[in-house]
Amino acid sequence: ARDYLQQADRFWVGHQYTDVQLVFMHSDSVYRGDTPTSAVKLQVGMYAARHDVESHTEFVRQLDGDWWLPAFLRYVDTQPSLAAGLQYVPAPWNASLSLEVFEPPSGVHLASTVDDFVDANERFVGNLGLDYDDTGTPLLLGSRCDVLFWGHSNEQRVVDAMQTVRGSVERIGEKYGVASTVHTYMFVFTEMDAIVVEEAVQNMALALCGVGVMCLIFLGTVGSTLLVMLMIVMIDIALLGSLYYFGIRLNSISVVNLVLAIGLSLDPLAHMAHRFQRSASGAARGSEEAEKVQPAEVRVEHGLWELGSSVFNAGASTFCAVLPLAFAQSTVFTTFFAMMTSIVVLGIAHGLVLLPVSYVLCVRGKRRLCKRGGAVSPCHPGDPSGATAYAHRNPGADTSAPISV
Repeated sequence: ARDYLQQADRFWVGHQYTDVQLVFMHSDSVYRGDTPTSAVKLQVGMYAARHDVESHTEFVRQLDGDWWLPAFLRYVDTQPSLAAGLQYVPAPWNASLSLEVFEPPSGVHLASTVDDFVDANERFVGNLGLDYDDTGTPLLLGSRCDVLFWGHSNEQRVVDAMQTVRGSVERIGEKYGVASTVHTYMFVFTEMDAIVVEEAVQNMALALCGVGVMCLIFLGTVGSTLLVMLMIVMIDIALLGSLYYFGIRLNSISVVNLVLAIGLSLDPLAHMAHRFQRSASGAARGSEEAEKVQPAEVRVEHGLWELGSSVFNAGASTFCAVLPLAFAQSTVFTTFFAMMTSIVVLGIAHGLVLLPVSYVLCVRGKRRLCKRGGAVSPCHPGDPSGATAYAHRNPGADTSAPISV
């Protein structure tokens, strides 16, 4: 709905957030105005909330000049039996100012008087929430005052406007016992914008923890798990950066894809990491002991030869599957296509380039291998200085010192 309105009102960005209502929900203790004190307090509270909204000039453009309460007081003034109830009280925000209020005479309820007022002034029907109990007695459940906010194209400014004005009005309402707030149906999206960062961080952290536990179980080593987790974090950071270039906002749609990216990018990374751990040299392949002593460069080389093409094909097939979405008109589908394409590209790049390089850099220097009579095993302190180094690319090489891997 918001995307449609932004397209339809592209020459007045943020217009859909400007028409706001200052809403008063009158509690059970005062909606009838059963006592003069409660009726007066109700009216003073509404005056105070309206003045508070009007004071936020950085967010509020103007308030409705045809508010129902002044019109109601003018109506009361025309009724001889009610006019005696009109009085003036000091304004809460400035004692030098006076507010006109209606104190119902004995035996007269505020809600009944408002009901008669609406019958005589039908244009205010939409501004008052009237109902009737089983006996037909009117109940004043709520009322509203229309407010016009300034239009903002920046979602954060809209969030600031909603939270600032709403928080201030609600504090005024608590003071006078009148539940008050500002609302428009488009604030449903604004409330989502207000918590989207917090929800994104929370859900991504939970997904990352779950992925980390599964990696630790199936990869079996803390080092490989941490390396894979680092790659996933880097992919999500890069994916966040790509949102700017695609012109995608951080909203519920993009956050879902950010969380999905954690699981989808795990696939190429986990496969390659597992293969690096299990890879062996050509001559010794199949020997468990040989697999444990292979140099990091050898493991990476064999892993890329055996799984590299499969990982690339998996990414390419995923891209082909989402390619039709590029021609969709819906924001949901185009966002999904752009982010899935980024996930595929980043997953392949990290799985086939960055992870192998990082693996070699992290594993190198942890073990020295020596070649004795055609057999390869870790070097021992008692090995003669003439032990030859093992080199997979040139098995016949003879060097004066063992090689570190």
